[in-house]
Amino acid sequence: MGNCLKRRLKPGGPAWVFLFPPAMPRKIHNLPFAPNPAFTGRGPELKKLHEELQKQVEVAVTQTVAVHGLGGVGKTQLAVEHAWKHLSDYDAVFWVKADSQEALDVGLAALASLLSLPEAGEPEQAVQTKAVLDWLHGHERWLVIADNADTDAATKALRDCFPPTLSVAA
Repeated sequence: MGNCLKRRLKPGGPAWVFLFPPAMPRKIHNLPFAPNPAFTGRGPELKKLHEELQKQVEVAVTQTVAVHGLGGVGKTQLAVEHAWKHLSDYDAVFWVKADSQEALDVGLAALASLLSLPEAGEPEQAVQTKAVLDWLHGHERWLVIADNADTDAATKALRDCFPPTLSVAA
């Protein structure tokens, strides 16, 4: 019978009630690739990333961590591996391309559909983006991975979209 409990309604009676554990809530994510079974050798970096994301900062409500390094060293893979490893810590995990303001806006707007927000059907991208940011503001336990934010303009776009007072990204 799997992971369920069973009991009779009345001792000696014919009826049984099966009590199943509550369904696990669906994790919302749009991670760009599946967990990598060959991902090895980055344990200290994964641990440090997790510790940094778990820090309680009194001044900022959101917790921002930048993973930086030369192109091709595995920053995206590290962030995505963290997300898969700690998926149960979050109610939602989002990956957006952030190499420009335009890419960030497109990525955030696309999340409206993933979140099943009513604004997902709106023709204006700005309406969808605002709805997603409002959703983030109203929720905790989310993680946004902003990939390829490696220019000053991209960093500014992120700071403008995700001010420290937005919400808790724990």
